[in-house]
Amino acid sequence: FHFKSQSSASPDPSLPSMLSLRSTHQCSTELQLKQEATVTGNKDLAEANLSLKPRLEAGKLQLTRKYQQLLEATVASVQLERLSPSTALEHLQRATDQAEQESEELTERFLRGSVSLEIFLEKFQGLRTLCHIRRTQGDKLQDRGPHAGPPVHIRNPWNGFPAEASAPVLAPSPPPRTRNLPPLSSRAGRMGLYRPNTPFAPRGPGLDLNQESLWTAKAFKLQRPHPVQKQPPYR
Repeated sequence: FHFKSQSSASPDPSLPSMLSLRSTHQCSTELQLKQEATVTGNKDLAEANLSLKPRLEAGKLQLTRKYQQLLEATVASVQLERLSPSTALEHLQRATDQAEQESEELTERFLRGSVSLEIFLEKFQGLRTLCHIRRTQGDKLQDRGPHAGPPVHIRNPWNGFPAEASAPVLAPSPPPRTRNLPPLSSRAGRMGLYRPNTPFAPRGPGLDLNQESLWTAKAFKLQRPHPVQKQPPYR
């Protein structure tokens, strides 16, 4: 009799499929647990985000207010920069140069005879007055020190003064330094004989600026009449 050994028996064909099913079931269980943990975490995060919604809205309102304050500060800074003493002094110098140029052009037109005497006097006086006012304001701005008081802003009463060149009227300050001008006699030699070339100028001899008697002052003695002595009555 021949007997077959147990080791020589054929394996069960359903065993691999059972092992694969078991591993698949374990993987699915782990995935389901992870999914439940993820859903729970997402729910907690959503509840935390919803609890922070009032804080988010308050932050948006605060950001809007800060942005508005930034715009107002920017506009104020631009206005302060436009009205600063250095900017006002620059505008004053520019306006003064423009007035001087206009007065020089008017003088040249008068010397050529294209402007009458009445019109020249009227316009030239206004231009020179405006020029001196602006130069005075510029000198006050230059003489003002860093420790001076704040300026007092008032409306400029002079017509024709540009709005961007208007400077604040400063507080009382010490008088400016005097400027020593050369004597008129020193300029007389350079000017010589002056006669305007206009149809309104007189036809007589011109004004000789070389004459020393016109510009130099000579000392003179005040002549007082001698008192008349009364004579004694005749005896």
